[in-house]
Amino acid sequence: MDRLPLLKIPGVFHIVSFGKNPIPVEETQLEHLRIVAKSGLGRQWPYVHSGARVRIVDSALQGIEGVLISDKGSDRLVISIDLLQRSVAVEIDRNWVRPC
Repeated sequence: MDRLPLLKIPGVFHIVSFGKNPIPVEETQLEHLRIVAKSGLGRQWPYVHSGARVRIVDSALQGIEGVLISDKGSDRLVISIDLLQRSVAVEIDRNWVRPC
Protein backbone atom coordinates (compact mmCIF):
# COMPACT_ATOMS: atom_id res chain seq x y z
CA MET A 1 0.00 0.00 0.00
CA ASP A 2 1.29 3.46 -0.91
CA ARG A 3 0.91 5.50 2.30
CA LEU A 4 2.35 8.78 1.04
CA PRO A 5 -0.88 10.11 -0.55
CA LEU A 6 -2.75 9.44 2.69
CA LEU A 7 -0.09 11.13 4.82
CA LYS A 8 -0.36 14.27 2.64
CA ILE A 9 -4.00 14.76 3.67
CA PRO A 10 -4.26 17.74 6.08
CA GLY A 11 -4.74 16.50 9.64
CA VAL A 12 -3.37 13.00 8.98
CA PHE A 13 -0.31 12.31 11.11
CA HIS A 14 -0.12 8.54 11.20
CA ILE A 15 -1.74 5.49 9.64
CA VAL A 16 -2.84 2.84 12.12
CA SER A 17 -1.95 -0.57 10.80
CA PHE A 18 -1.40 -4.18 11.70
CA GLY A 19 1.67 -5.21 9.78
CA LYS A 20 1.27 -3.61 6.37
CA ASN A 21 -2.52 -3.59 6.48
CA PRO A 22 -4.27 -0.39 7.58
CA ILE A 23 -6.97 -0.92 10.21
CA PRO A 24 -9.82 1.39 11.16
CA VAL A 25 -10.03 3.00 14.59
CA GLU A 26 -13.50 2.81 16.14
CA GLU A 27 -15.36 6.06 15.54
CA THR A 28 -16.69 6.10 19.11
CA GLN A 29 -13.13 6.00 20.47
CA LEU A 30 -12.16 8.93 18.25
CA GLU A 31 -15.26 10.87 19.32
CA HIS A 32 -14.47 10.26 23.00
CA LEU A 33 -10.95 11.61 22.41
CA ARG A 34 -12.38 14.71 20.71
CA ILE A 35 -14.74 15.37 23.63
CA VAL A 36 -11.94 15.02 26.19
CA ALA A 37 -9.62 17.24 24.11
CA LYS A 38 -12.28 19.97 23.84
CA SER A 39 -12.98 19.82 27.58
CA GLY A 40 -9.39 20.70 28.46
CA LEU A 41 -9.57 18.17 31.30
CA GLY A 42 -7.63 15.34 29.70
CA ARG A 43 -3.96 14.58 29.79
CA GLN A 44 -2.00 11.91 27.99
CA TRP A 45 -1.46 8.81 30.07
CA PRO A 46 0.53 5.68 29.34
CA TYR A 47 -1.56 2.73 28.28
CA VAL A 48 -1.20 0.06 30.95
CA HIS A 49 -3.06 -3.22 30.62
CA SER A 50 -3.73 -5.92 33.16
CA GLY A 51 -0.78 -8.29 33.24
CA ALA A 52 1.78 -5.58 32.42
CA ARG A 53 4.93 -5.10 34.49
CA VAL A 54 4.67 -1.70 36.19
CA ARG A 55 6.47 0.56 38.65
CA ILE A 56 4.73 2.58 41.37
CA VAL A 57 5.58 6.28 40.92
CA ASP A 58 3.42 7.74 43.69
CA SER A 59 2.33 6.90 47.26
CA ALA A 60 4.22 5.16 50.06
CA LEU A 61 4.88 2.30 47.61
CA GLN A 62 6.91 4.49 45.21
CA GLY A 63 9.68 2.55 43.45
CA ILE A 64 8.15 -0.92 43.85
CA GLU A 65 7.75 -2.98 40.68
CA GLY A 66 5.33 -5.80 40.02
CA VAL A 67 2.54 -7.00 37.75
CA LEU A 68 -0.73 -5.07 37.44
CA ILE A 69 -3.83 -7.20 37.90
CA SER A 70 -7.34 -5.81 37.40
CA ASP A 71 -10.39 -7.61 38.72
CA LYS A 72 -13.97 -6.44 39.28
CA GLY A 73 -13.15 -2.74 39.16
CA SER A 74 -10.09 -2.79 41.40
CA ASP A 75 -6.40 -2.80 40.56
CA ARG A 76 -3.72 -4.70 42.44
CA LEU A 77 0.04 -4.83 42.23
CA VAL A 78 1.36 -8.38 42.52
CA ILE A 79 4.91 -8.73 43.81
CA SER A 80 6.50 -12.16 43.41
CA ILE A 81 9.53 -13.89 44.89
CA ASP A 82 10.40 -16.39 42.19
CA LEU A 83 12.78 -18.46 44.28
CA LEU A 84 10.08 -19.10 46.89
CA GLN A 85 7.30 -19.31 44.29
CA ARG A 86 5.18 -16.97 46.39
CA SER A 87 3.41 -13.70 45.66
CA VAL A 88 1.72 -10.94 47.58
CA ALA A 89 -0.85 -8.47 46.21
CA VAL A 90 -1.74 -4.97 47.33
CA GLU A 91 -4.67 -2.88 46.12
CA ILE A 92 -3.47 0.27 44.38
CA ASP A 93 -4.72 3.30 42.50
CA ARG A 94 -4.01 2.88 38.78
CA ASN A 95 -2.87 6.52 38.67
CA TRP A 96 0.16 5.47 40.74
CA VAL A 97 1.65 3.20 38.07
CA ARG A 98 3.71 3.56 34.92
CA PRO A 99 4.86 0.80 32.58
CA CYS A 100 8.40 -0.51 33.20
